[in-house]
Amino acid sequence: MSNVINFPSTSAKSDADKIKELREGLSSHGFSSEAIEAAISSVMPLFHESNSRIKQNVRVNFTSTLNDEQVEDLRSQLSSELQQHHYEVSDFIQKLIVKIALLEARAVDV
Repeated sequence: MSNVINFPSTSAKSDADKIKELREGLSSHGFSSEAIEAAISSVMPLFHESNSRIKQNVRVNFTSTLNDEQVEDLRSQLSSELQQHHYEVSDFIQKLIVKIALLEARAVDV
């Protein structure tokens, strides 16, 4: 069995979409229904916690001699970089969660 489940990268997927994709991926690897349900039950709370942590806002108060245009430019750059960082971290976490799902399914199907 391969260790890969095709799970699209970060997006605003609903729980139902995530569950459907996990079911299909684990099923294609030959896991039993019992193992699939155990894996889903184990990892869905991880998805929820991950989403809530990644989506937290960062607020910084600072004093500056920058003019309004410079401050807005800085804000825009920081926002863009933070958004990219969130995407990369979320993508990595989702990969880890899918690996945990595989391990959970294997543990049940032993």
